[in-house]
Amino acid sequence: MSKTCPARSKSSAAKEVQTAGGSISKLVSGFPNLYLVECDGTDIVDVYRAAGSAISHAREQRAPAFIHAHCTRPHSHSMSDDERAYRTKKERAAQDLRDPITRTSVLLLESQAATAEELKDLELEIEAEVASAADKALASPQPGPETAMLHLFSEDCDPTSSDFDTEDDPQYGDDSLLTMVDLLNACISSEMERDPRITVFGQDIADVSREEALSEVKGKGGVFKVTHGLQKRFGSERVYNTPLAEANIIGRGIGQAMRGLRPVVEIQFFDYIWPAMNQLRNELATIRYRSNGTYSAPLVVRTTYGGYLKGGAIYHSQTGETLFTHTPGLYVCMPATAEDANGLLRTAIR
Repeated sequence: MSKTCPARSKSSAAKEVQTAGGSISKLVSGFPNLYLVECDGTDIVDVYRAAGSAISHAREQRAPAFIHAHCTRPHSHSMSDDERAYRTKKERAAQDLRDPITRTSVLLLESQAATAEELKDLELEIEAEVASAADKALASPQPGPETAMLHLFSEDCDPTSSDFDTEDDPQYGDDSLLTMVDLLNACISSEMERDPRITVFGQDIADVSREEALSEVKGKGGVFKVTHGLQKRFGSERVYNTPLAEANIIGRGIGQAMRGLRPVVEIQFFDYIWPAMNQLRNELATIRYRSNGTYSAPLVVRTTYGGYLKGGAIYHSQTGETLFTHTPGLYVCMPATAEDANGLLRTAIR
C-alpha cells in the first residue's frame, strides 16, 4: 500500500488541512504490524530505496507495508483551476525545484548515465508518443448509442434462464416449519460447501470474534442468525466479522471479487447501507462498464428491512431499494417467501 502526500493534491486545501497533524504517517504509525517507510517521492533513488524495503518486507513477512511518498502537485489541477489564486510565487517556485523529471535528468547527467543529447532525444520521443496517442484518441469515432447498455452485466450469463434450474425444492427433514432465515442459512452453507471461493463477512455475522471461544459458546451468527454456525463449520478465514464500517465491507468485497473470490457480504440493516453508497454506485456497479468488459466483481450483498422488527424507527426501517433498482449494473432481488429467498440467493451467488 502506498500513499502520496503532496502539499496540495487535486484540492486547493493544504495537507495540514486535509490530514490531522499534517502527516498521514503519524496517523497510521500506531497500527499494529504495519511496516511504514517514508521517502521523497520526487527523488527516484529514495523512492527505489523505500519501494525495495517495503516490497521485501511484504514478501518476507507476509505483512502489509505502507509507503509515504512526499510528492508535489505541480501547476494547476485542471483547466478550471488557477493555482495562482491560492499559491504564493515562493511556494510555486519551491515546487518547481522538486520536479521529479528535472531532478532525475540532473541525476543522470551528474552520474554520467546519460548525455544531454540522449535526454533531449528521449524527451522528443516521449512527446511524439504522447501526441500520437492523443491524435489517435481524438480521431476515434464516438461510441454509438447502441453501445450504451453493453457490459452492464455479464453477457454470458442470464440469471433468468433454465441454466439455474439445478436444485430440488429445499428438504425440510422433520416437517418442522422453516423460516426465511433457516433457508437463507441453508443456502449459504450448501454453496460454501460447493464453492471454496465463497467468503462471508459483515458486522456481527461470525459466531465469535475471538476464535478460542468457539467451543464454549453457542455463537451469534448475525442479529437475525442468518449466518449462525457457518464460522464453526467453515473456519474463520472464510467467515468473519468486520469493523462497523459499511464502505469497508463493500470495498473489501469488491477487491476480493476482482481477485477471484466470491464474497457474500451482509449490511446488517438496509438503513446502514448509505455510507457504502460510493462503493456500490460508483465502483461496484460500473466495473464492467468502465473497463469495457475486461474486469468484473461478482459480489453478493445481503441486507434486510421490515420483517422481525417492531418500532424500528428511522434507522431500522427505511425502504430505499428504488435507488438501487435504478442503478445500472446491479441486480436487485426481493424475495417474498422463504423458498424464494433460498433460490434467489443461490442464483445470485452462482
